Amino acid sequence: MTASVPPAVSEAVQHALTGMGIDDLRIDLVDGCIHLHGNAPSYEAKRLATERARNAAPLACIANELRIAQMKFASEVIGAEHVTVASPTIDDAQVAMALRDYVRRAANVPAGHVTVDFREGVASLAGSVRSRAQAEAIEDLVRWHDHVTDVDNGLRVVPPGPARIARRVS
Repeated sequence: MTASVPPAVSEAVQHALTGMGIDDLRIDLVDGCIHLHGNAPSYEAKRLATERARNAAPLACIANELRIAQMKFASEVIGAEHVTVASPTIDDAQVAMALRDYVRRAANVPAGHVTVDFREGVASLAGSVRSRAQAEAIEDLVRWHDHVTDVDNGLRVVPPGPARIARRVS
């Protein structure tokens, strides 16, 4: 259920986010939680917006749904290092392939359990993982790729069943 944010809270959050370069900022109240919408210039600005909104409305739940403005760089992951290189001609298929490889290597996910698709800045995750923490970790990994402006996390949490747990214990 969407409702309007009480004017005093909305004004406090709006004031806290002034000067951050967030385009089309909209603040909604959904099920008692303040949702931030719009376009942030960077992930650092998005992170800082959450922090500032929490400071402006300390008792409120904050859901940061800001999108990141499209960047003009590509990421390459070399071991554990994150290297940014100029690459304005990279296409969606190349980004999708890099993201799939990155998730497979960095998130300790067995091949075939998680799929990553990419189109026009949006990475879509599908498949199953063992815990909500693993799903969130994979989303965070993908979100930091320079070409990703938003993540559609469709991962399902399928905890190990009793039979699988028993096999690991024995």
